Amino acid sequence: MGTPPSRSSVEALSGLSAIPLDYVCPADERAGLGDAFDLVRTHANDHTAPWIPVVDISLLETPPAARRSG
Repeated sequence: MGTPPSRSSVEALSGLSAIPLDYVCPADERAGLGDAFDLVRTHANDHTAPWIPVVDISLLETPPAARRSG
């Protein structure tokens, strides 16, 4: 028997059209985080700055047929 897939893997492969609320921090917890793109631009040459992963979720808004043809 293999290891069962994680909950996030199962949800990622389920054809989501939105991010489940379980994975979204409440607005009051996000208030002081700032804008990730601004932070990346500000610290572009600062190799000591924390690395901020930026995730492009634009494909979630693209119909599956359009994704395959590109």
